[in-house]
Amino acid sequence: MDNAAQFTFRDLIAPLSADQFFSDYWETKPLHLARDQQRHYAQLISATDVETMLAEQDIRHPGIRLAKGGRYLAPDTYSTDMHYGDDLFRGVPDLDVVYAHYRTGATVILPALHRTWAPLNRLCAAMEAELNHVVHTNLYLTPGGTAGFSAHYDAHEVFILQIDGRKHWRIYEPPLLLPHHTQPFSPAGYVLPPPMFEIDLMPGDLLYLPRGYVHDTLTSDDHSAHVTLGISVYTWVELLAEALAACKERLDLRRALPPGFANSAQSAAQLASTLGEILGTLQAAVESQAVVDSFKAKVLPGTIKRRGHFTPHASTIGTDTRLYRLPPGRFEVSREEGQIALMFDGKSMKVPDYAGEAIEIITRGESFLVRDLASSLGLDGSLTLAHALFLAGFVTAEPAAALV
Repeated sequence: MDNAAQFTFRDLIAPLSADQFFSDYWETKPLHLARDQQRHYAQLISATDVETMLAEQDIRHPGIRLAKGGRYLAPDTYSTDMHYGDDLFRGVPDLDVVYAHYRTGATVILPALHRTWAPLNRLCAAMEAELNHVVHTNLYLTPGGTAGFSAHYDAHEVFILQIDGRKHWRIYEPPLLLPHHTQPFSPAGYVLPPPMFEIDLMPGDLLYLPRGYVHDTLTSDDHSAHVTLGISVYTWVELLAEALAACKERLDLRRALPPGFANSAQSAAQLASTLGEILGTLQAAVESQAVVDSFKAKVLPGTIKRRGHFTPHASTIGTDTRLYRLPPGRFEVSREEGQIALMFDGKSMKVPDYAGEAIEIITRGESFLVRDLASSLGLDGSLTLAHALFLAGFVTAEPAAALV
């Protein structure tokens, strides 16, 4: 169900403010909000929505997965490939088999649900645009009296949104503070300590876990439906890697390491000494702002793509068509190498520099008529640019949602 009102990050952490959350909890400590508001997430997703999408939407593997006893079940145990004439629909689940597995203790998982469920898509897209980190969601539907995955930590920030039923959570001290995404949890040698705290999540409740906090779960006699909203963060490691990549522009650093550099302690010591000297020169040699700009240019186009719209009765775009630019915060415009670069909603596009006056007209106001661009491009050029921007999603036929 596509609700008109948008559920926002502020709704997610209410009654806390964003400033309070980021100063007191983000990357610091868990947060449990017991709201006693069963319909707090109704604008976002409900138990009825989950039942409907399973029964009526064409969800196929890997958009649906089953797990039991801490392991994923093989897809061919609950899905098959279906022929339709010469076409083949892969990973089509048999809902009777899925339900049978569920009744015997399997968890139904809908990975990356933000791809197909519009309210989650809008929330993730708005959060990505505001935070500049990667946001993603999974949904978990677990029968009563079953345990989830064994104790582990996640290498990303996690928000757990309890949608229906009840689930018992046990939270443990992190064995590694703020693990990088290349440092996943390993059970080898890990001894589970006593939990820091235990809670029951009820419908409308929220649990936030910074990456690294170990957790495990158990459902009550009732079932549980919850959404995990994960934030895979960019760290200083990634920004420093961008700085190191910039070193390729230096001839002296493109030279080979000395022959036999690893064959003796003396060679290794000389290598370490030279490396120290190089590291000492990097601050002066690397232009920090250029590195940040380069990293930013790579990160912004990788953000989540908002779900678009389709209007069958729409007429062809003409010179008198009114179009709407995206709201502030959903796009950036820059000039580079004789072109104008547009970055918006997880996409990037370049237009010729001579379209600069037209782009300025488009971005200056909330809407424009295609013929408004003719002063610099002519009518044909205006139509060409409008069609290109419309197809790319930079302009829309109706006002687009702002970031909230």
